[in-house]
Amino acid sequence: FLEGQKKDLPNLLFFPELLDSPSNWVPFFGQSGILDYRNVYILNPRNVGNSDRNPTMNYLAMADDVLRFMYEQRISTATLGGHGIGAKVALAFACLNNERTTGYFGIDSSPMDQRFHESFK
Repeated sequence: FLEGQKKDLPNLLFFPELLDSPSNWVPFFGQSGILDYRNVYILNPRNVGNSDRNPTMNYLAMADDVLRFMYEQRISTATLGGHGIGAKVALAFACLNNERTTGYFGIDSSPMDQRFHESFK
């Protein structure tokens, strides 16, 4: 948990790529000025790192884990984001719980070959 400059800031929940450590993202959030505007939680999905272990591993179940985390932390709404599979977990939660989602962003590679796109010539 990276606490923002003030206790009453909005929350941001971020989910790294499946094999990426949350600690790899601390410098990004800590040095980018985001903590001036948000409290940041960097969370592993289930079965990764120090997260809970469970034989079921799908986006619906992982979205439920996010909801459980929010209840436990008394977080009513949050912006969600992620990288790779983490972005898909965030998106699944946002789609299923839009009343608790204030925003979404995904950091991922494009599904198209950018070398041939007009704007990259």
